[in-house]
Amino acid sequence: MTATTLTPTRLGRDVAFGGVLRSEWIKFWSLRSTYWSLGAAFVLSVGISLLAALAIGGLTSPDELAMTITVGQLGTFGIFLTQLVFGVLGAIFITGEYSTGMIRSTFAAVPRRLPALFAKAVVLFTTAFVVGLAIIVAATVTGSMAFASMGQSVEFTEFGTEVALPILGGALFLALLSVFALAVGAIVRAGAGAIAIVLGLLLVVPMVLGAIPVEWVQDVSLYTLASSGPGLAAAQAVDADFWRDLLVTIAWPAVAMAGAAAVVLRRDA
Repeated sequence: MTATTLTPTRLGRDVAFGGVLRSEWIKFWSLRSTYWSLGAAFVLSVGISLLAALAIGGLTSPDELAMTITVGQLGTFGIFLTQLVFGVLGAIFITGEYSTGMIRSTFAAVPRRLPALFAKAVVLFTTAFVVGLAIIVAATVTGSMAFASMGQSVEFTEFGTEVALPILGGALFLALLSVFALAVGAIVRAGAGAIAIVLGLLLVVPMVLGAIPVEWVQDVSLYTLASSGPGLAAAQAVDADFWRDLLVTIAWPAVAMAGAAAVVLRRDA
């Protein structure tokens, strides 16, 4: 009879954050919805930039009127629709686990729970920022080529703040929006509910506030995520408006993540 030697296992030990991060990374890229969402965001962003450049470039001849659109802004025309895709992606990343019951396995492997939530946020933020940056750069190049084909002047010789700020600001907005949607999904636990809340904040709230002709309401609207995010994607200088939009865009996902952390710790999976 052969004796069997048992090796120590990791049962009963806390899983290192690096291991949780790798697990969430593999989980994120194993979902078909990830590829569909990012592919849709690419098509929407590049397609809208191309159409907008062709439409605006054909409005007038170069000799009649100098175009005031910068190269950086050409790549962020489609962010109004692209933001919806990233919001949905962030929401379903965690609500999908609640709907299938997989979240119980996740929390069984990570009993302290918060590392799993934060790992999802890190994976989502990193992916959304890198992919969003690539999408906006591709849309900028495509829109600029279309703009130039209409006879309009496009200068790439100076890569200053007018080009860098809209591109980096747009990518940062998409990444922070994804984390915000993730936090909303962790709070409500239902995909339809989380998507409705995120899209409502992005689409319905600005319309409602814009329809109220009261000065203080219009001032309040500047502190919504629907105003600050696109503001970052349209920034032309590091001024007071830029810093306000940046801080507001960071504050929304930060507060939402704090609420999500409290809910994840208190509720049963």
